[in-house]
Amino acid sequence: MMKIFVKFAVMMGLVLTAVLPVCAEPSEILKKIYDALLSEGSDFSKGKAIYAEYYPETKYEAELTDEAITISISGNEYMPDGSWTFVEDGDYLKLTIPSDDFSGYMQATNILNAVGICYGMDSHLLSGYVNGLGVKNLENKYFVTKNDEENKTYEISIYAAGPYNMKELDEMILDKDSLDFEPLTEDFLSQASSVGKVFMLANGNVDDLKILVGEYGELDDLAYQSLMNVVNVLQPKGWETFASEYKELTDAQTDAYTVKLNPSEEEVHEMIEEDRTGWSFILTHFGE
Repeated sequence: MMKIFVKFAVMMGLVLTAVLPVCAEPSEILKKIYDALLSEGSDFSKGKAIYAEYYPETKYEAELTDEAITISISGNEYMPDGSWTFVEDGDYLKLTIPSDDFSGYMQATNILNAVGICYGMDSHLLSGYVNGLGVKNLENKYFVTKNDEENKTYEISIYAAGPYNMKELDEMILDKDSLDFEPLTEDFLSQASSVGKVFMLANGNVDDLKILVGEYGELDDLAYQSLMNVVNVLQPKGWETFASEYKELTDAQTDAYTVKLNPSEEEVHEMIEEDRTGWSFILTHFGE
């Protein structure tokens, strides 16, 4: 009788093992990206802080499951509720959204920022690099997008298995492909662009314009060529004189323009508040 009972107990154990679900856990990569997403200073955390200050009724949350990270927003009277799930697919986190879901694309940039934090990549450099890959139509294995016109969906795959090589950085400058601007008028405008390790911000109008050009690391010909292209596109008063006279990176002061290499931290922060540690700058002013 005892043998029969033992045999029955073993059989029941096997049945229960087969029936009960196995509790899966998220991969180490997924957990690290999630932790980076929630870390202090991440783009997601900054957005969450803004909601908490100005729209305290809004719930802006991230959830980790065994195979995905889901970001959700609800309770904001100015925008519809939504959630975006980034599913782990091999070395990538993959999101599929309607083609017109701009909020979903913004959440993808939050995940990209978290990947950068996870692997110690400068967030501004990473953003400029991915943007440059698209602008220059270079081979892109890091931030892959696919548009399904038939189903009106957009798929974004973000590489999450390690740091990005960024070997194309020296091929990326600010030029007509990345400066989608018109020549300035009397109207005040603030315009910005970023590709690779170079970015620009221009504030002003045709008569009075400040241009800040930044480069990751030390200033070199990428910054010089980018500055010349920005001026050529925006065409502030005195730009033709600048184009004919300014032949190399150097401080300059004329009646038409001034150029200051490596301006003070205070001067930079008058243009941008964000931290750009590790970047070098050129501040150019057209007008009195």
